Amino acid sequence: MTATTNERPKLLYVLMYLLGGASLGTGILNLYWSFGWEGGDLNGNFAGTGFSGIDNIALLSNFDFAIVAIVVGLSLLVVANMNAWKETDGY
Repeated sequence: MTATTNERPKLLYVLMYLLGGASLGTGILNLYWSFGWEGGDLNGNFAGTGFSGIDNIALLSNFDFAIVAIVVGLSLLVVANMNAWKETDGY
């Protein structure tokens, strides 16, 4: 038994799933480097200042990229799933 063209996933939705997952993953990974202060990584900053310097931690420029990547990734995944769900009548 072979699948008809109506039963095969559309290339657009597959691409949306792949791009959405990649964008979401990239955004989540970039959140790690989004906190601290300019000039060093977060672990090095803690080692140099101690835990009393935690009040000086701020959002870095990576935070803007991370949030945009997460929103775009989630949007692509939701739209792809919504449209695939409509085309299959729920299943």
